[in-house]
Amino acid sequence: MLGATDWRQFLDITLPGVRYGILSSAFVVFTITITDFGNAVVIGGDFSVLATEIYSQVSGQMKFGMGAVLGILLLLPAAASIWIERAASRRQKTIGTSSAIPHVPQLLQRRDIPFYLVNMTIALLIVTVIATVVIASMIRLWPYRLDLTLKHYNIDLAGGYAPLWTSIWISALAAVIGTLLLFLLTFGIRRQPGKSADFAALLSALPVGVPGLVLGLSYVFTFNTADLPWGMLYGSAILVALCNYYHYHTQRYTTMMMGMRNVPNAMEDATTVLGSGVVRILRDVYLPAMRLSLISVAMFLFMRSMVTLSAVIFLVTPSLPLGAVTVMRLDEAGFTSQAAAFSTCIMGIVAIMALLLHLLTGKRL
Repeated sequence: MLGATDWRQFLDITLPGVRYGILSSAFVVFTITITDFGNAVVIGGDFSVLATEIYSQVSGQMKFGMGAVLGILLLLPAAASIWIERAASRRQKTIGTSSAIPHVPQLLQRRDIPFYLVNMTIALLIVTVIATVVIASMIRLWPYRLDLTLKHYNIDLAGGYAPLWTSIWISALAAVIGTLLLFLLTFGIRRQPGKSADFAALLSALPVGVPGLVLGLSYVFTFNTADLPWGMLYGSAILVALCNYYHYHTQRYTTMMMGMRNVPNAMEDATTVLGSGVVRILRDVYLPAMRLSLISVAMFLFMRSMVTLSAVIFLVTPSLPLGAVTVMRLDEAGFTSQAAAFSTCIMGIVAIMALLLHLLTGKRL
């Protein structure tokens, strides 16, 4: 109404309003990049980063103390970025008022078409990288002999497809255990609000700032002992499943709490007045109301457990191989095409689960 141009509106209104969101996104990318292990170990070449150095110290030279020191160094910037990101998120919530008029975007072709083309180009590049892995798994000798073959799927190294089946059932175990524990945790926070619930919520936010390698190394120090009773879990499938669950605990805790808040208080009160106990309330009120949240959490934990590498690299044993670790082992041994074939199988399973999630909940990942 005051005659400001579109560019002036962007600089004076839009950009200040989203600056904390941009800062948040930047720190999320920073955290993921500095804690990433899989990409660094496969395509890092001669560049040494903290994540690969921890792996080298622990697995290559058996220097667990030095690995722990490097783990702390990796934990500090990740934790700092998470703290800054959360502070930015809180500041973002204070922007605007309840009386603000919702913005209705208007089509502006000279602006929207270039942005559309740029975003579609980025999406196409991402799909192209993934498609290259699938295609390379069916090429006789990439990139020199490009005739098609399926011989790379006849994997007789690293236990064949046994690690894939192991990953499937351990991921299913992580999904079941994680969904149950998260449901009970959020139900307890809802039923018993107060300082204890606030403390539980604070503890639930901590895993997001712990890099996978640091978490896996901490599990080694904690459970690799014969003097304490929990040492019997070391090298077991349930320990790997628990590590996968805790690695992604924070994200799914948020999802479960959102689902818990959607449970109608009136329905719970009515069930209580009719004389029903906690078990009946869980069965007749919470489980039906939270069905979509429970499915989403279980599917997410399954899919992330299938592809995670950093958190479990120190927990695998010869009798308990995992698919993601096998891909790395095949690549390290020079069997790149077989690694691509194994990766394609893992991506296929995850894609099937993503499609199943979409069909069951009507949600996109």
